[in-house]
Amino acid sequence: LSTSNKHRHMDAGSFQIARGKDWLSRETVGYTNQILVEGTTKVDCKTAIAHNVLTFNGKGMANAYHKGNPKVSAPTLSSDRVEAQVDLSDAYRAVGSPNMTRDDNPYAKSVTRRFVFLRNLGALIILDRMEATADTVKMAFLLHGKSWTSVGQVSRTTVGTSELVATTLLPLTATRRVITEGSVAGQARLQVEQTGRTVTFLHVLQAKGQGTPDLPVSVTVDAGQHTIHVGATTVVV
Repeated sequence: LSTSNKHRHMDAGSFQIARGKDWLSRETVGYTNQILVEGTTKVDCKTAIAHNVLTFNGKGMANAYHKGNPKVSAPTLSSDRVEAQVDLSDAYRAVGSPNMTRDDNPYAKSVTRRFVFLRNLGALIILDRMEATADTVKMAFLLHGKSWTSVGQVSRTTVGTSELVATTLLPLTATRRVITEGSVAGQARLQVEQTGRTVTFLHVLQAKGQGTPDLPVSVTVDAGQHTIHVGATTVVV
């Protein structure tokens, strides 16, 4: 997180995906551009909603006076994969602010995000664990693209000769919406949403050439441990 407010974006935990020269998923960029949240409500591109992050009732990381920085743990690098986990909890809460309504995210209790990138498959596994401060909080996984089509738990976007296939493995009861952000900067924002006090989002994002077969993906859960199958590769998180 930047210590300066001049060019800081509220993007803790965000990611972007490119395949060759094709940007398949990226943040919505803009200097003073306004994008649509939903209805007629608009926000600046520096806010969380313009990034591939997690939100609680539409709010992401704290606007200012963060309780602390994200904490990265368990980074590993090998010939076939890259892994890391980040605890974002302190970045979502503000302390000591003279304007807590503006700066704090009162709906967030804890947020962790784990990435596993499978190099040879061009597949990114994202495991998100979120805990809210009330049972009625809507939590969301945000993913930006040029456009989205969805069938069941699978959403797709294409750019150039490439395609991004986003599969929601958990929760099976999650709902999907696509918001057209509008303005010259806006994209199509996929929102995978679940209401409750705790939620575990599990996604597999495959970047591949258009027309090539999707990798089969599945998960089994046992005592909080997730065994994920991507093609012939098994990952346990």
